[in-house]
Amino acid sequence: MHVVFELASPLSESDLPSSTFQIISYGLDGYGGYILGAKFMNGTSAIYAFDNESASQENLDNGYVFADGTVSMRFPIADLQNYQDGISWYAALSVDGEDSDLCGEPTGTSNDIVF
Repeated sequence: MHVVFELASPLSESDLPSSTFQIISYGLDGYGGYILGAKFMNGTSAIYAFDNESASQENLDNGYVFADGTVSMRFPIADLQNYQDGISWYAALSVDGEDSDLCGEPTGTSNDIVF
């Protein structure tokens, strides 16, 4: 899955405050799911996939691209395909530990992807 976050202000990576970009996904029944994210802090970064059911995190080495006011990253989709009917998702951005923006609704159905 290719994910692109567009920033409202064109920042360079070095200007980016401590930030976490996340896609939160779960089954259409509201259970399970994954948090796919990227965290930037003090000049370091981490890309990860967190499995809500097993409460385990896999750190990924597939990297990201930060350019032209966007953060672009890829995540494996195989785990999401375990949800045979589809997934619901929303995106979240936190800056310095505070939630700052959402894309989609955490409890809505407007972001369903039906397989």
